[in-house]
Amino acid sequence: VGGNAQYTQRDRWLHHTSFPWQFDPNLMARYLCLPSRRPDYRQDRDHSAFLKSLYNLAPEVFPRPQVVGDRVVAALARNYDV
Repeated sequence: VGGNAQYTQRDRWLHHTSFPWQFDPNLMARYLCLPSRRPDYRQDRDHSAFLKSLYNLAPEVFPRPQVVGDRVVAALARNYDV
């Protein structure tokens, strides 16, 4: 469902997570290139092999984008001050 990416350089580290609600797979293939360095488990698969939209997986649970944000915040609030 989501995508993660990490970037490290000496004393810097960045972690990024995406929760795509809905997207056009053709545009994803056109604009989201394969990273130059990939872990073995990825097996050179392109993004369409594993990236799915929340809406297409569960439209009754995620009927619109704001619901995704609300549910993420609610889940975080159970363990953290948000």
